[in-house]
Amino acid sequence: MSRLFSKGFFPYKVHLSGFAAKEDVPSSFLTDDLHRNYWQEPKFDRLVFVVIDALRNDFVLGEQSGFSFVKSQIEDGTAIPFTAKATAPTVTMPRIKALTTGTIPSFLDAILNIAESDTSSSLDFYDNWVYQLKMLGNKTVHFYGDDTWIRLFPELFDKADGTTSFYVSDTVQVDLNVTRHIQSDILNNDWDITILHYLGLDHVGHLGGPESPLMLPKQKEMDEAIESIYEIISTQDAESLANDPKAKGTLIVICGDHGMNEKGNHGGSSIGETSTALVFLSPRLKSRPVLEKSKHAIHEQRPTVMGYPIVNQIDIVPTLASLLSFPIPKNNLGKVIIDLLKTEDEATVLRALYLNAFQLGRLVGKMSPAINKYVIDPLSYVDDDSDACGKMYAQAVMLHKQYLTTKTYGYADESLKAYNKFIDTVQSHLANTASDYMLKYMITGVCLITLSAALFCLWTIRLNSKEQPHWNINKYFSMFIVITYAISMFASSFVEEEHATCREASIMMSHWHLMALSLGTAAAVAINNVAKLGKRQAVDVYGTASMIQMIAKAAYSFIITFCCLLVLAYKIRSASSVVEGDADVKNTVPKIYNTLLSMELIKTLNQVQLGKLIYNYSGASLFVLYALHYVIKRSKLMSFEDERPSDNENSKLLQALLYSITPFLTLLSGTHNAALFLVFLLQYHLFKSWKDYLQDKSPLPSWLLGVIMLCYCHASFFMTGHSNSIASVDLSNAYVGVEGYNVIVIGVLTFISNWSASLWWAVAGWSLITDSHEPIVEIPNKWLSFIITQSSFFSIALSSLSISVTVLREHLFIWTVFSPKYLYQVAWNCLFHCVFQVFLGTFIILFSCNSSTNQERDEIEMINLNTEE
Repeated sequence: MSRLFSKGFFPYKVHLSGFAAKEDVPSSFLTDDLHRNYWQEPKFDRLVFVVIDALRNDFVLGEQSGFSFVKSQIEDGTAIPFTAKATAPTVTMPRIKALTTGTIPSFLDAILNIAESDTSSSLDFYDNWVYQLKMLGNKTVHFYGDDTWIRLFPELFDKADGTTSFYVSDTVQVDLNVTRHIQSDILNNDWDITILHYLGLDHVGHLGGPESPLMLPKQKEMDEAIESIYEIISTQDAESLANDPKAKGTLIVICGDHGMNEKGNHGGSSIGETSTALVFLSPRLKSRPVLEKSKHAIHEQRPTVMGYPIVNQIDIVPTLASLLSFPIPKNNLGKVIIDLLKTEDEATVLRALYLNAFQLGRLVGKMSPAINKYVIDPLSYVDDDSDACGKMYAQAVMLHKQYLTTKTYGYADESLKAYNKFIDTVQSHLANTASDYMLKYMITGVCLITLSAALFCLWTIRLNSKEQPHWNINKYFSMFIVITYAISMFASSFVEEEHATCREASIMMSHWHLMALSLGTAAAVAINNVAKLGKRQAVDVYGTASMIQMIAKAAYSFIITFCCLLVLAYKIRSASSVVEGDADVKNTVPKIYNTLLSMELIKTLNQVQLGKLIYNYSGASLFVLYALHYVIKRSKLMSFEDERPSDNENSKLLQALLYSITPFLTLLSGTHNAALFLVFLLQYHLFKSWKDYLQDKSPLPSWLLGVIMLCYCHASFFMTGHSNSIASVDLSNAYVGVEGYNVIVIGVLTFISNWSASLWWAVAGWSLITDSHEPIVEIPNKWLSFIITQSSFFSIALSSLSISVTVLREHLFIWTVFSPKYLYQVAWNCLFHCVFQVFLGTFIILFSCNSSTNQERDEIEMINLNTEE
């Protein structure tokens, strides 16, 4: 159902098929001798396209930049810098598509971005400048870097060496694998186009943010690589010019695919994530530094950042087409950056704008056929008012022709304004329709999702009526929270601030039930403990069993403590100042930490080994947990005299499971969240004590427990620093203990690392639902009520969000707020609830109940056997 809705909401865009050709320009306009030769010689012979992942504009143009060579070229006027604005989603695959096709990518690409093996988004049959340059004189294309390019262009590279982009723990080798090709391949001079995509700077951002101590050295490393390329290109171009006076030289383009926010992540639409650096650099510009010349007479005024112009990232595509003289890709939405043409005459500038306007006119004609007649024969429809946009194009072409005929500057200026007006209008229209919705799929999906939500609600009411036949204040209050949450999905501000909604809901739920009982619970527990003192004079025949349980708890405490110490020691050892032997810093480190650092195990410990060690401890604890559960169950056959009340054994098993997975989830959640899990553990025990207090008075209904756990799961998700933005997806902890890339393993670890706190509370809910003194056979019924209540909530949430997205599909923030939220909601419903809660949770609950039932059957058989004897 959600898949059907997503098909309508996230469709693949309708586009012009095939590839652009020079013959596409209408012959009626080219027959005039004054402008027949529209395809002039290119300004450059070769291209080096360098993509530095997550290259934010201030990394190059800012005062603290490590790109000293690039900045020196800018200051000397031999490089032309810009801030290139990207659009959401700011992740690698969509941005590469934008950089090569000039289109606005789909949000589905943000999902495909994590699947290294995905080929469904290949650009084999989608027009792009890589194909155009490859076909232009059968040029040789080499590629080195992020293997996303190889998946997008599987047949276009003559030489290629890809690196995995998602192994973010690697900040060194991933770039060395690219840089080594500078001396071995670029120096060979057997290429026409070379594309390099560096990943290390992005990985540094994910691990430590833009202020990481590794950031400046990484920038300097990238700057040195660019300087090496420039020096090689300078030598080769000088030799080419000496041998052939008509040689054009080589263009170097340096750009980022996206930026990063202050946490080092990306995917959203903040200024840091969408502001990328763009620099055009060439030895050819050294003889005529363009920035020292006055602006061209028809130079376009642009807004600036840090003193340099702002352009759209997709403008790179038509600009390269103009500089290298190849047809603009058919589906391009970009606009030629005429700043790079200000040394050319007016005819050259207008020629570039005409080809750009013609290409956009053909594209918009796919959606508005009325404009086609203007594009095909503009001079015949100058006075036709049937289509305003088409008339703008016809007038621009007419003014252009008058300038070519009369050489009057006024016509050139008016033609440029008309071309710019037409291009801006078409860009706006195409951008709004770039992701056309398929309403029939959306409406059908909404209906099915809403029907599913209604059925779940009816099922929940029917189940809960057996446990609580009458509506009470708890049901009304829970309904109020659910309805309020559903309504909040219709406001972009509430979607962005959902963390506040969930936090307040969890606090309200806790206060609602604990306010009147908090003092009474403490007093009752204290009195009960005093009363029990006089009843403990008998010989405790279960002392050994109690000792075993204490030893088991001590073992778990040791495992958790040891794992935490390993993480702490690794973090201290990895600090650069300590590693380099800074005596002053070492003296500030407490002695206990120095003792840890001196351990032989710690000295050789790296991140992968640390992860494997903790994985092994977690696995061993789970094995010991099951073995202990089995032994305790069997040991009960030895005696039947225990009259003391005890907790449900299933709850003990699941509580031990909760303790076992805590180190694992803490490791994947990040060291800064470790303290939160201690708070969660304290909160869990307080909640459990309160639930036990109510057991004999007014037992907590299973459905209400499900609602409370939902509040805790959602609140803890936001407490660990996550939000409804793709930029908050943290990849830095998804590679702990992993040496290579595997899409399934990394996908699972990425989900666990980002939902670690929510998964912890989910397991806590399993423990609490089995924590009762009722017969084992009642636990499955309680679990059904618990899980169906949660299913109702998730179905209502998805239903309300689907309706809001459908109603607000033209909203200003539909792609920056509602679309990421919908992706998150699908992850909540499918991965967290269906996979983890429903399937895995049901399996574990039924397994524990079945184990207990078998044990009871064995005890009865043993009793019968003893009776017969």
